[in-house]
Amino acid sequence: MYPIKAGKGTFKLIWRLENFIYATQKHREYLSSPIFVLDTPLKTKWHLELYPRGKTDNRFISCYLKREDHDECPAAIIMSCEFFILDKYGWHHFFVQIDNEPVGHQNIVGVNQFVDRSEIFQNKDIFLTQDTLKVCLRVRDIQLSQSVQCEIHTLFGIEKRSFLWTIDDFRQQQLSGQWQTEMPSTSDHPISLKMIFTTIGESEYHRRAKIGIKCNNECPIFLVCEIFSVDMERKSQLLASDSHFFPNKSFWAFPPFTEDSQLFVSENLFQNDGTLLLRCVVTLSDGVKLNYIVSSICDAYFP
Repeated sequence: MYPIKAGKGTFKLIWRLENFIYATQKHREYLSSPIFVLDTPLKTKWHLELYPRGKTDNRFISCYLKREDHDECPAAIIMSCEFFILDKYGWHHFFVQIDNEPVGHQNIVGVNQFVDRSEIFQNKDIFLTQDTLKVCLRVRDIQLSQSVQCEIHTLFGIEKRSFLWTIDDFRQQQLSGQWQTEMPSTSDHPISLKMIFTTIGESEYHRRAKIGIKCNNECPIFLVCEIFSVDMERKSQLLASDSHFFPNKSFWAFPPFTEDSQLFVSENLFQNDGTLLLRCVVTLSDGVKLNYIVSSICDAYFP
């Protein structure tokens, strides 16, 4: 077992995950960073493993440092490191320190309950500026002649679909009705999504409107849906917005966006022929598009 001798330098890694909200890793699934090298005389190779929906508890983001199965150091080494999140000002949060942990080939060191997901998503303006999460690793007391900062960029792709949906004969419909439409896409490998609009009548003057989305894709996706009404003057008004993670092929009932129903009260919302016009804007995940080391900077000191 090799201790890493104390040196002057510090190794700091910043992992920028863009469009993090659209990560599609399920509970217990991780995203791997590119491999990087701690350029000490031992030349050990590592990568980070991030569990966006947790390794054991889906309320938390988990993060681990994993050693590769082959490098120039044959034995386990003693590792001391720190994990934290950077906010938009560069301040450190959710700091976790690990001291003197032996790490052999293909072994990991890290933290299961690293960050509470609700704290990140409830404070997007602080921790998800431009929807980018910044995860940091810092390794101290290693045999580096000078400090090194490595930056990694991962981009989760997104597809945005926007379309007008005409609900024909809406005013003439009886107490209850249902309309369906496929969400159009110009992708060469489109994810099949169907939107279902339903009205449920309790009386002539009281109907509730609901929208559901049916995903026919077995692979996980995350989507954000916004529903707008379009009046006779072509002005749009947001009725509702929400988001949902589809772990596989399933149906999601969008929360009711009208209980006493403004839709049935406001005449201005309907076209001359009694149709209802909705603008639907759906943004959905499209897999990892980029995952690479952006830069490695050597300097005297990095905080």
